[in-house]
Amino acid sequence: MKIQHNSRVLILLDQAVFSGTSFVLTIAVARMLSMENFGVYSGLILGVYLLVSAINAFTIQPFQVLFAQQTNKKLYVSSVFMLQSIFILLAFVLVLLLNQTIPGFHYPYFALYVAGFLFHDFGRKLLLTYNKLMQTLIFDTLSAIFGLVLLVLYYFQQIDNLNALFGLLSLAYLPPMLYFMAVIRPFIFEKTTFKTVFKQHFKQGKWLFLTALSQWWSGNLFVVASGVYLGATALAALRLGQSLFGVLNIVLQTFENYVLPQTAQKYHANPEDGLLFLGAMNRKASLVFLPILMLIFIFSTQIMSLAGGADYRRYGYVIQGLAVLYLLILLSQPIRMMIRTMLLNKQFFYGYLLTLVFALFSSKFLMTQFDLIGILIGLGLSQLILIIYWTHVLHKQNIRLWKSYILF
Repeated sequence: MKIQHNSRVLILLDQAVFSGTSFVLTIAVARMLSMENFGVYSGLILGVYLLVSAINAFTIQPFQVLFAQQTNKKLYVSSVFMLQSIFILLAFVLVLLLNQTIPGFHYPYFALYVAGFLFHDFGRKLLLTYNKLMQTLIFDTLSAIFGLVLLVLYYFQQIDNLNALFGLLSLAYLPPMLYFMAVIRPFIFEKTTFKTVFKQHFKQGKWLFLTALSQWWSGNLFVVASGVYLGATALAALRLGQSLFGVLNIVLQTFENYVLPQTAQKYHANPEDGLLFLGAMNRKASLVFLPILMLIFIFSTQIMSLAGGADYRRYGYVIQGLAVLYLLILLSQPIRMMIRTMLLNKQFFYGYLLTLVFALFSSKFLMTQFDLIGILIGLGLSQLILIIYWTHVLHKQNIRLWKSYILF
């Protein structure tokens, strides 16, 4: 009963289940599949993340901010669910068409996996926005249990078949989907309300959509370019380092998924309360993340060697560079959330567009002059560009975040 009514414990437990399952799944799949199949798997998953970002721009991201302003929340949730369902259906059909048109692309079960992944991501964020924390924990636990059981089944069958893997993993999303439908019951439909929600979300989402595209490319352009200019060894070291930081990235995203709607509700009721709440949450997050980043920085060589073997030992500086990068990401997090809280979606997009332009013009120079360190410099400078630009935007709105976000 104490756990059920303790929001912090519930959030931590859910995050442990969600990020832990994701981490274990990635490591297990890498060991089960051949290198070639795992490479294809990684590329497809990267494409799924792009698809998630693009669809979320029109559904869950506007929902996280607009939810607090709704008088009839059940009707609004049902309309957003209907909108998400339409996008999932379109994504499902798109993947099936790719299977028919692209030579060598024969993963029909991947369409089911994409549909399940999109639904689970949407359901989890909706439950967090609804502040149904216990239900979120159950939702993610169901997915984790069934996913791991099916993965064990795949392992004992000793099948190195990517299509079969996607087919099994897609089944893991069915139990949490049924649970979500039972909890939320998004079955109320009103044509007028749906049209209104559709217009609202597309008005907000057009900038968020462009942001999703520019954000994906700005975040991955240096990674893609490293393989072109520096070769496979440098790319392998960078991807291994990024994979090790994947859990921290998921935690930061979950932090935003919970704090953003809470900040929006408080800010629209009383701007000062919203700022104070966001400042307090940022200080708590900093107390957790800073010691972790310091330990990672200090033991970078050992971590890289332990994860990849002796050949990766000389790339310990990659872990150190990524630790500094995540410090900058932590500093930019409250600025990013305030931009979204104030619905400054155009400026949100412009920030990532600036980093994309910077990456396009600087990637070749940084890598040819500074090798792999140049990529780390480029990623760090991209974060600084976001911090400087968004801080300038908030300054013009008379928001002085430094007064609320002192780390200690």
